[in-house]
Amino acid sequence: MIEIAGAFVGVAAIVAVVGATAIGGFLRGFVGFGGALALVPALALALGPRTAVAVSSLVGLPAVIQLLPEALRHADRHRVGPISLAILAGAPFGSLILISLDRHIMTATIGGLVMLMALITWKAPSAALMKHRSVGIMAGAVSGMLQGAAGIGGPPSVIVLVAQGGEPRRLRADVLAVSGTIALCGAVSHWWFGLFTADAVAIALVLLPVFVGFTWLGSRFFNRGGDRHFRAAALGILLLIGLAAMVSSVKVLLLGPN
Repeated sequence: MIEIAGAFVGVAAIVAVVGATAIGGFLRGFVGFGGALALVPALALALGPRTAVAVSSLVGLPAVIQLLPEALRHADRHRVGPISLAILAGAPFGSLILISLDRHIMTATIGGLVMLMALITWKAPSAALMKHRSVGIMAGAVSGMLQGAAGIGGPPSVIVLVAQGGEPRRLRADVLAVSGTIALCGAVSHWWFGLFTADAVAIALVLLPVFVGFTWLGSRFFNRGGDRHFRAAALGILLLIGLAAMVSSVKVLLLGPN
């Protein structure tokens, strides 16, 4: 057993965290989001939720810079710009929601809605409604609020972008752009609330090479033919995010916190 950030962690847990970091990096590079889905649960089991969220946020920040050139080169700025501005505007309201509502009930509800929206998008990818700019702005505002309130801001904006359709490379670049905005919002919030402790920074620095390396591999996989699987992978990850959020929150509501 090794003491890390005040917790005693076994070798198996360390291996699981490194493996989850690799998977999260690959997802980030391939579909542009989803890294936290793999990383946070493993870190939370080993080190606790506060450290898990902080480490995930810190590890993900370099990927924003790493993937930024591709996002700038291929993203549709007319589509991404309003969504990103709405994300920034919605984030402070998410903090207010976090203070006033039970986060487990809210997160369970969000999880169910994310799953429903992903299923609808899978069946109806060309819905004309999703192409309206106002819908994108609303999705961005909701993403910002959810990031501030529950740490799962990606799905609303990603679902709208995927539903609007388009060539895979441009669509992925759009997802990269909004995911980067969401990551920066989350990092500012975590810094403001004092989650970036010395322990969290040290753990993030150790895991960072793994995450960055597998982000590069995921991006390379997309560029070498993986683009044809992009839509199915993105929607599949959204379904998993929704299911994980719903199950974990319902478990806490029924059984109480551990």
